[in-house]
Amino acid sequence: MKSIYILDDHPIITEGIAQLLANNQQYQITAGHHYSELYNYLNDHTPDLLIIDYEIQDKTALDVITYLQKKGVNIPQLIYTMHTEFWIIKLLIKAEVAGIVTKNEKIEEIEKILENKEKEVKQYIVVQIGSEKYGIDISYVDNIVRMQKITRVPKAQEYFKGIINLRGEIVPVMSIRLKMGLEDDTFTSASRIIILKIEDKGSLGVIVDEVCEVVNLSEDQIENNNINSNHVKDTFINGIGTSGDQLISLFEINAIVDEKDNT
Repeated sequence: MKSIYILDDHPIITEGIAQLLANNQQYQITAGHHYSELYNYLNDHTPDLLIIDYEIQDKTALDVITYLQKKGVNIPQLIYTMHTEFWIIKLLIKAEVAGIVTKNEKIEEIEKILENKEKEVKQYIVVQIGSEKYGIDISYVDNIVRMQKITRVPKAQEYFKGIINLRGEIVPVMSIRLKMGLEDDTFTSASRIIILKIEDKGSLGVIVDEVCEVVNLSEDQIENNNINSNHVKDTFINGIGTSGDQLISLFEINAIVDEKDNT
């Protein structure tokens, strides 16, 4: 039986999650409402997993994780939060948490992460391009910014829209649509530029129609892309991920940033 400790300063939420997980009899649940309760509990217990609300009184889950690391406590943490800001997600990923679940997701998402805890799990930023959803390995994502003025560069490939000045750094910006042989971008209030950071290649911005969510995908939720297609866009896909009832085409980032013209 797996031991799980839930930390949330809202008792009704803690009890709700505990009750839902208790329906699966393989989990032994303990709950606390203040981070001091967790610290005291860990003096005598070593649970298999910590489920922590991002905001706990005057602290955040990152503060709790830092404290545990200083104490030499090595217990996987699952963070659930109402925040979807990328900078928060990025900090949690750098802290090497076991998973991140937003509070509007179903309890099955928590159970899925629990089931996959022993498997390799990757996190992807899910974006909308046209009518399809694509996944970008979050380890490549440095930032997500709103659309801004893009300065054209003469004699560049058609899919290069130009450059932007991002806090003093000049970043080239690409249209994934045009790189994949699709129609040109139509900018809306939901359009975003995703800043990719590629080792030995620097930064690159890619334009997407919308940023949807962050998903956790284990290796058994991903199928290799074995499609033999003459369509240009399929050369940029290395797998198909399944999250709930949605299929997500996973980008091969190195193919995306390759300057070779595939059109």
